[in-house]
Amino acid sequence: MVLPLPHWQLLAAMAIVWFATCGCMTILFEYKIERKRAYAICAAAFSALFALCVLMEHLLDGGLFDLWRPVSLFLPLIVFAAIVKDSGRKIFFIYFTVLNICGSIVITSGAVISQLNAPYLMLFPLIIVMFAGMLLLAIKLKAPFRTVVESIGRRHSATALIPAVFSLTNMLLIGVSSAVTGIGILLIYAASFLILFSMCLCYAGIYETMKQSRALTFEQENSRLLREQLRRQRDEMGMFEGSRQTMMRVRHDMRHHGNILLSLLGSGQTEKAAAYINSILETIETGN
Repeated sequence: MVLPLPHWQLLAAMAIVWFATCGCMTILFEYKIERKRAYAICAAAFSALFALCVLMEHLLDGGLFDLWRPVSLFLPLIVFAAIVKDSGRKIFFIYFTVLNICGSIVITSGAVISQLNAPYLMLFPLIIVMFAGMLLLAIKLKAPFRTVVESIGRRHSATALIPAVFSLTNMLLIGVSSAVTGIGILLIYAASFLILFSMCLCYAGIYETMKQSRALTFEQENSRLLREQLRRQRDEMGMFEGSRQTMMRVRHDMRHHGNILLSLLGSGQTEKAAAYINSILETIETGN
């Protein structure tokens, strides 16, 4: 293992890693329910899941428990899938991103303690500080991180799998580190740091790509709204022109009818004038 600790120290380290990792994930998700209630559900569920892990540690031998530990990392997915409103792609992206950071902290902590030949009890203040920093970063960077997450649509489905690749690679390194010593463990650390560096570059590329994609989407949406506005203006101008033409016809008809009535009245033909007026009124009533 990267962290060859005695039994109770291993459980204590697992507790710190487990709750800090789950806490970071809890911060970064958006929920279907009120946030405080979601936090309470997560706290209760993750405590129960950790208790299950401790129970499994007592029931299983060392080899089987080493297999159980990575499997247990996926248990919080069940909780999040039930209460978050993010899509499956976004859940995977957030979940494995946090697992990447967690794995890097574990490997880095083990490397520091191992290379300094320090007592393994020094591991606890180190991982507490590092995981506290992770939680603070999650709070501080939630807004820009959510900007990236919200950009993961169907066109970028493959992007959601990238963190999983890094995360599974880190898990593999942590798993095989128990079987190597000497120069082998140094190669494990070097490979882990190389993966971490590559992951940072990959995330930077994802961020820039998503930012450009959001900018392009914003421009396309603005263009669509502008076209819609121009279409409405053309429709309104067409309606205005139709109303103007109607008014011109009404004025022409009124002038025509007025001239006829003036002619009839001027020649003393009052009965014909009255009949003409009645015919106009009938036309108006029938709408013809």
